[in-house]
Amino acid sequence: MRFPSIAAALAVAALLVSPAAHADDPVIEEVIAPPLPRLPPAPAPPPALGETGVVKLHIESSEPVRVFEHAAPKGAGSGGSAVVIGSSKLLCTSPCDRVIDARLGQSFSAQGDFPGVKSFTLNAFKDSVSLDVNPGSNALRTGGILATTLGGIAVLAGSTLLLLPSAINSGNSCCSGGGGKTVSLGVLVGGGVTLIGGIVLLVTSGTSWELHPTAPAKQAKARLWLGEL
Repeated sequence: MRFPSIAAALAVAALLVSPAAHADDPVIEEVIAPPLPRLPPAPAPPPALGETGVVKLHIESSEPVRVFEHAAPKGAGSGGSAVVIGSSKLLCTSPCDRVIDARLGQSFSAQGDFPGVKSFTLNAFKDSVSLDVNPGSNALRTGGILATTLGGIAVLAGSTLLLLPSAINSGNSCCSGGGGKTVSLGVLVGGGVTLIGGIVLLVTSGTSWELHPTAPAKQAKARLWLGEL
């Protein structure tokens, strides 16, 4: 009987054919997708009027005014020494009319080419706020300082002449008797007038500031006049 040999031949043929058949099958490769890029966080919504601390600042002034925002000071130190670092940036110039987010309680300052600086905060306000500025005068301020200085010197000199008549009479014969006292009184009175005038100039040379909420404009009511449709 030849059955075993036939069976063996078929088994060998199957082994020879099987690799060729598998060689024609398509090869499936595993593809790994790259990770998706991280999206940046969504920006915070802009500040909206109506919230406390969000205001629209308007500046009313006859001269240019600059407004600065001051960040809270930060401390830094090493080796036992500490340094306080603060930063400021120009926010706007008059008339400004800009919406400002002051909810963090940061401080602001306003100044111009005139005497005085106004420091303020806006976190207690909302809606529209106005800063009314009446600029002072550098010329009046300089004149006031000069008049105050000269007047003070004259008052001091006149007082000295009155309190030390003997020293004046012994050193200068022209100022003996009542003439020396008259000169002393003249210097004292003139110095006092100059001193008072200098103080008045200093007071009137300053800048006045007023920060206040702005009342919303009232809408005019429509009127129906007789005879109009």
